[in-house]
Amino acid sequence: MTSFSPQRNNFDHYPLNRIEQDWVSRYYEFMSEGRGRQILKGVGFQRIIETPNYFHCLLGDVHADIKLDTKVVTNNGDTDKVMMTVAVASNRLLAEHPECQVALMGEDRIRIRLYRSFISKNIEHLSEILKIDGATGNLESPTTTDFAASGQYDFFLLSWNDGLRVV
Repeated sequence: MTSFSPQRNNFDHYPLNRIEQDWVSRYYEFMSEGRGRQILKGVGFQRIIETPNYFHCLLGDVHADIKLDTKVVTNNGDTDKVMMTVAVASNRLLAEHPECQVALMGEDRIRIRLYRSFISKNIEHLSEILKIDGATGNLESPTTTDFAASGQYDFFLLSWNDGLRVV
């Protein structure tokens, strides 16, 4: 059994600032703080036209010249807190759209491993606010299973279940 620090039990995450954007269905910004610097980050949820019950989750650094840099590697030393912030944002979106799912897809295999590692370390806690499945294939016809730490997945599907709570 995994033990959790008091911060994890309180879903230690950054405060989310919801901002209206025309290029995504839902968008939040937050300030990542670590290693002596602050970095403005964004998490957006874009409805996928081909599969309207899915939102694609986008996470990245906010820059003046582009909307969201999803390929950047920030390495600010606060990965767990950033990922918990994404989980909380997903929870809030799905509470309003319980018929939908959020697709958490990495830019590459390294990001997918990062997501799997974070979910593995926090699955007991995350399952209080999200249902998490591992998925293979593509969004049009994914093969899904309950998340398992040893599973090999192409992406993750986050969804709402009755009994979950909003944070």
